[in-house]
Order: sequence, then C-alpha cells, then structure tokens
Amino acid sequence: MTSDSSKVSKEEKMGIAVKKCIVDILSVQLKLRKLNCDYNWSNIIGDYGEMMAIKKYNLTPAPKNTANYDAKTACEETVQIKTCRVGDRDPQIGFRGECTLMLVSTLEDDGSIVQVYFGPFAPVYEKSRDSGRDNKRIISIAALKKLAKDHANIATAPCASVA
Repeated sequence: MTSDSSKVSKEEKMGIAVKKCIVDILSVQLKLRKLNCDYNWSNIIGDYGEMMAIKKYNLTPAPKNTANYDAKTACEETVQIKTCRVGDRDPQIGFRGECTLMLVSTLEDDGSIVQVYFGPFAPVYEKSRDSGRDNKRIISIAALKKLAKDHANIATAPCASVA
C-alpha cells in the first residue's frame, strides 16, 4: 500500500485483478470437471481439443496416464492430439515420444476447433526440432500447415496405411 491506506497503487490493483482472473479460471476448471470428469482440465485448451477430436473422429481415448499417445483409431493406430491458441506470433506445439498419427488443431476465439494437421507422425518428427529442455520436440503451426498439404488427410481415409 501507499502511505495513504485509502489509496491503492497501480501494482496492487494489477495484482488484485490478476488474482481475480486466477480465481475465475479455477472456478471454470471445477465446472468443467463436473461436466466431464474424463479430463482434469489443468490444461484447458489441450483437454478441450482432445475431447473434441476424440468425438469428431470417433477415436478411443487412451487409458489415463498413457505415455506417447492420447487415443487410438478403429485400426489401433496411436494418435497424439495437440491443440493450441493462435496468437500474435507463430504458435507451436511441443510433443514427446512417438506414435502412428499426429492430430493438431487450433482453438479459435469463438471456441471452435480448426484442424491444422491429421496425418502420419514421422514427417512431423522429421520437421520438428529439439526444444533444448524437457526431452521435448517442437514444431510451428506454419510448418504443420505445409506438411498438411503434402500428406493425405487421415480424417477422409480412416485406417489408411501411413507407412
């Protein structure tokens, strides 16, 4: 506080506003857990994208705490599902491990999910780079859009061979 206890500094006002936003986020997470307890909603964007992708493509969710993939196709192909927000800079996704297919989408301002890439994992891995930390690889959404033009859309060719 400033010397006058009735005045609140700009930094204190910002702290109060940020705290309110955090409380709002935590409240939303609790509501989401009540609506769909299959997700813990700690990563709201990722969990929402995964939920929507599993529904849209009729995928089978992986068991909780499964490493390297989030779902399987009807043909038992493993799928990593990633969702990110598009901001002012070139967004990117990070991933670990390997799987058969990669499904990447963006979350738009209206809550809609837009598919960026749904195709073989190998080309994504080849075009990605080591993040330099956390044993993670990263690739930009722009690079994924380019890959999407070069590879078949798995959504229109379920159980397609991607070898």
